[in-house]
Amino acid sequence: MKRRVVQHGPSTLTISLPSRWVQDRGIKKGDELTVASMQSGLLITTTTSRKPEMKRISVKGLSRIIAKAVAALYKYGYDEIIVEYSSPEELEKVHAVLTETCLGFEVIEETKSEVHIRKVTEPQNEEFKTLFRRIFHFLLTTADETHEAAKQHSVQSHEKLVFRDDNINKLADFCRRVINKGGQTMYKSDTALYHVVEQLEKVGDCYKHLNQKLAKKRSPCSKEFLAIFAETNLFLRSFEDFFFNFSLDKGEALYKGYLSLGERVEEAMEALPKEELSLLFLVEDVAEELYNLLGATMIIQL
Repeated sequence: MKRRVVQHGPSTLTISLPSRWVQDRGIKKGDELTVASMQSGLLITTTTSRKPEMKRISVKGLSRIIAKAVAALYKYGYDEIIVEYSSPEELEKVHAVLTETCLGFEVIEETKSEVHIRKVTEPQNEEFKTLFRRIFHFLLTTADETHEAAKQHSVQSHEKLVFRDDNINKLADFCRRVINKGGQTMYKSDTALYHVVEQLEKVGDCYKHLNQKLAKKRSPCSKEFLAIFAETNLFLRSFEDFFFNFSLDKGEALYKGYLSLGERVEEAMEALPKEELSLLFLVEDVAEELYNLLGATMIIQL
């Protein structure tokens, strides 16, 4: 939509607000709005909540994609979801995804064919900075503790660390929801930031799969694999520093570190026991996912 600029006095320019946006949020004369200057334009926000958005979907006979469908609607920004189902298995998967993600969403009504889900509470958009930073915290602690568990060959520790990924998923889904609803003002590119969050969630999946495999490993890990694993975790820590304390020099160092790590992985493929190759591929995936975020980080920070 377009708005014509109107001049009031010698230096004041104004535009009208879209009526649909005003009505949805109940804005009236005298209310205060927050205007943030972004590289691509202005972001106008209000503390007044918009009218809840509702979506109805049918997952009858679609048990394999129920979790992804409900999570997608949550991340998009819907505040109410009605899910039509046809079997106990489908209902169980709806409940499972609410447990694993969808912060603040609860089942408010359930019948033999429908589940009505609604947002009952939700972290405030102002908490985005803290919760986004916490994704890195969980990734770093998971990485360090997984490496330590591998050194100790602690099956019990690996089994516990598998569930650490649930925290990362919840935080990543919430951050993507805030981005989709236009609620973050920290970074200038929503699309690049969404990509960063998406990839970080994938890094969390890599550590989850590592712990699953390490929990089943009968023998201790080789010193060479542990050394490569430690170097990969250091690469993760370097990426965190690159993102939050950005400089092009740090980007150059990350690029060199990625190449060095790749060479070491390639050499290890010939030397490591066959049972450790799948582990090696997973730590390589961690580095690959992080390396692929250099461009998105530059879009955000430059």
